[in-house]
This record gives sequence, structure tokens and C-alpha cells, in this order.
Amino acid sequence: MKLSSSLFRRPLPLFALLLLLFSSPSVASAADIANGNALFTAQCARCHKPYENGTGPALYEVIGRWGNDTTEISAWIKNSQGYLSGEPTDYAVALFAEWGSIMPAFPQFADSDVNDLLAYIGSWGPPSAGPVATLGEAAETGPAIDPVVL
Repeated sequence: MKLSSSLFRRPLPLFALLLLLFSSPSVASAADIANGNALFTAQCARCHKPYENGTGPALYEVIGRWGNDTTEISAWIKNSQGYLSGEPTDYAVALFAEWGSIMPAFPQFADSDVNDLLAYIGSWGPPSAGPVATLGEAAETGPAIDPVVL
């Protein structure tokens, strides 16, 4: 009983505790990651690989390359052409300049689908051998025709 009354007498610790509890990022469940895996396999794997460039760039650590801004990534995934015609990030502009094309739109993805896809991509561990391609290397190792990027 003393603990709770001391918390109410000192509102700052209570506020800090509540802030910590309610601002912590949500942790993806196994079901979210499984759904992300299914989406990746069905919609993304044809063009993207985890650790090497394909038709599109390697996706390992892609969330960090977007500055951890999942709202921007979601907008790109759902409609990259529309995203580029608005106020794109410098990274998105660099992707387009490097690859010379955009990826197909996925407007059917709900926000939860994009979150699950990003949870799956975020669950990948580091590559077992060799470095991940940088943005500059992406154009050199990717195919010359019809590149698609994320």
C-alpha cells in the first residue's frame, strides 16, 4: 500500500512509468511474422532477396535504411509511383535514381499486412557470409532491365 501511495505523491515517477509502458514498441507475434513470411513469399520474393540484390535490392536492414520510418515504407510499398510524386524521402529518391524504375503498387496491403511484412523482414539475422550490397552496388549487381525496388 505504501508503494502506490508514494507513487501518487510523486507524479513524475508515475508519469515516467506510464510513458514507458505505453510508448514501448509493440512486439510482433509469431503469427504476425508467419503472415509476413507468407506475404513476402507470395508478393516480394520474386524480386527481392534478403541479403543480395535481385530484380530489386536486398532487404536485410531495409527498415533502418528508411530511417526506421514505417509510415514512409508503407506508403512506398502501397504505391511507390504515387509516393515519388509527393514528398519522398531522400532515400526513396536515391533508390529511384539508382535503379531507374519503381516497384509495382500493392494497394491491397492493409497497414497490418505491411507491419507483418516488416516484422518478418526485421526477424532476419545477419547474413552468414559476405556483406549486404550498398545502394551504390545495387545498380551494378542488379539486372539491367525492369528493376523493381523497395
